[in-house]
Amino acid sequence: LALTLRAYHEGFLDIDTRMTTEPNTRTSGVYAAVVTRLTHAAAPAALRSSYDNHIAPFGPAGHTPFRAGEGRHHFVQRGLDWAMIQASGGATVTWLNDFAESFTVFEDSAKNRFQQPRYTGANIPQLGSEAQATEDALFWITEIARANITSYRDRLIDNILPPPGESVRFGSRLAFDSGAVSDTRATEQFIAYTGYTRQERRGETIEIAFGVPSVRFGTSYFPYSTLGENFDRLKLPGMDSEGYWPLAADTVTQWPLFADAIRRDLRIAKAMGFHVIRLHYLDVIARLDPRVQRAYLDFLFGELRHLRLGAMLSPSDARFTPAQIAAMVSRYRDVVEAVELENEILIWGIPQDRPRYWNAVYDAVKAVAPRMPVHLTAHTNTGIFTRLSQLGVRFDRIGGHAYIDSLDAIPSGRGFALAMGNYASKAGKPAVITEWNWRGLTRMTPEARAKVYPAIIGGALESRAIGEFHQFQFQETLNVNPRLGRTGIRHYEPLRLSRRPKPEAFELMDLMHRFVGVDDPIRRLKAPHSVTALDAAGRATATVTVTNHGSKAERLRAAVEGPSDLRSTLTSAAEVRLAPGGTASFTVKLATRGTSPGFYHWFLRLRSADGSLRYIWSEARMTAKPAFDVKTASLVTYPGTAGAAIDLDYTKPVRVVYGQNAPVLEMESAYVIASTLESASGRP
Repeated sequence: LALTLRAYHEGFLDIDTRMTTEPNTRTSGVYAAVVTRLTHAAAPAALRSSYDNHIAPFGPAGHTPFRAGEGRHHFVQRGLDWAMIQASGGATVTWLNDFAESFTVFEDSAKNRFQQPRYTGANIPQLGSEAQATEDALFWITEIARANITSYRDRLIDNILPPPGESVRFGSRLAFDSGAVSDTRATEQFIAYTGYTRQERRGETIEIAFGVPSVRFGTSYFPYSTLGENFDRLKLPGMDSEGYWPLAADTVTQWPLFADAIRRDLRIAKAMGFHVIRLHYLDVIARLDPRVQRAYLDFLFGELRHLRLGAMLSPSDARFTPAQIAAMVSRYRDVVEAVELENEILIWGIPQDRPRYWNAVYDAVKAVAPRMPVHLTAHTNTGIFTRLSQLGVRFDRIGGHAYIDSLDAIPSGRGFALAMGNYASKAGKPAVITEWNWRGLTRMTPEARAKVYPAIIGGALESRAIGEFHQFQFQETLNVNPRLGRTGIRHYEPLRLSRRPKPEAFELMDLMHRFVGVDDPIRRLKAPHSVTALDAAGRATATVTVTNHGSKAERLRAAVEGPSDLRSTLTSAAEVRLAPGGTASFTVKLATRGTSPGFYHWFLRLRSADGSLRYIWSEARMTAKPAFDVKTASLVTYPGTAGAAIDLDYTKPVRVVYGQNAPVLEMESAYVIASTLESASGRP
């Protein structure tokens, strides 16, 4: 052990510890921890702690949970954030725990998902931190080698030490105060100590920033894998596999049939406030005819260009050559903002054959776009980036994914974000989260989830550690076979199949409006999400009221955009001037080209004098009894005809119900039926 202490006159003691494995040491099948003891003369009840953002008293014989509890999230949490000891004389010491990435080890085996040797994580993504108290001492326990649970065995080797001669490092801070310290103050000190900081030299001046000033938002939208349909034996032609996000090939080869849907979805994303569209699983189209690929991508990037949306290229594996990726970046350089190499590969380690490929892609991209950020993505196993650097792999950002698996796991979100930002500070690179959402709350109603959703997302944003944050994923889909998965499909998208916003969508928009920069168009110009009922002939007049929440007057030019089966005509003035706090109303005449029931989404496009764009999203509903196909032969036997089985009164509210503990297939069938009936009837 090597111990370094730095004492600051202002009342801080920083402790830095490095543990190195000695030669000829047994490294596998072991438990190992470093224990630090702080003796004190505090009153017995004057101890408090924050354990993965859960604050509670810490008695004189107390101890932290040591990973106990329901839920797999306990086995990726690092543990103790801070502990506070108040002495009998009134003085307080707050022990703050820095985030410490675990290490990696080399697995010389092909018995893994890569089927080749790899570097992989050890024990836990972040070093474990626990504590135990006695009457006169607090023991701080940093776990180096420990066990994990079965579901992480494919990504971590547990009960293992660093190889002989290699080290692991961790730190903490004691903050001394002459009086009492509140929980809020202790938490502020903890975030200031562990959060993201950036240091830049500007000539003779060094600028230091604590936290990010604002956030840019992105979402994963991949129409080539999410606009298809997969009902077991009934699939969209060209569906290539049963796994998550298969290629629905016809959505690309016959892309003009899907153009309206793609335009609609991208405009909803723009109106909600997203800045970047992450083209996830982009590599699935690599096997298609290059001419088809190019025509499809020209259309897709043309729409992004029209909307002033950026794009992140995110292939899931190495199916594209470095030259192909560079060619895409070059062709769409005005739209592409970043390249994410091999989605999530670092969660399972570094396969032996990949560093050369990653550097080849990096060099190819930089040759055509020198400032283009290129990154790889981990979970909170940030030590994998240290190994990347040791192997000479080049990357520009620290990428992370994280999901909240249960209600109990929600407070942990702050720690997941801080872990990424903390490492990014040390590495001198920005942090980007390209997937974040809940995962284990599928059986809750959307209304119930909306109540906890602000904490699920807000915990990460309020850390101020992440400057670019991507929600996953954008829209409900019927592309995933309902039979897949023992726990069900997640249904964590903000939009329903009909593209009607779920209650969570409004919570997400509120968070985005709060954390974007002060000059962002979605913060300056606001309008409620409006719903208009169309009459039996498919006609109505809608009004959209826009308010200027900015500090400057706005000169706006309005236009209306919508689907090809809805005529939308602006009947009020197209140009307006809005003083700060002022409002303007735009009147739009709507008429469908036919009488098909459903949800018609249309948009008011507002262009400011400075060239910025704001899209306002509105909904028109054509309600009618859905049409049922009763002629096609079915494997299902109905009492009577198929149409009679669901011949309901659609003028009344319709709910589809599943049991709280229903089998997964029943629950998924309920989602499919509800989504389809809503989309086909134009009625929630």
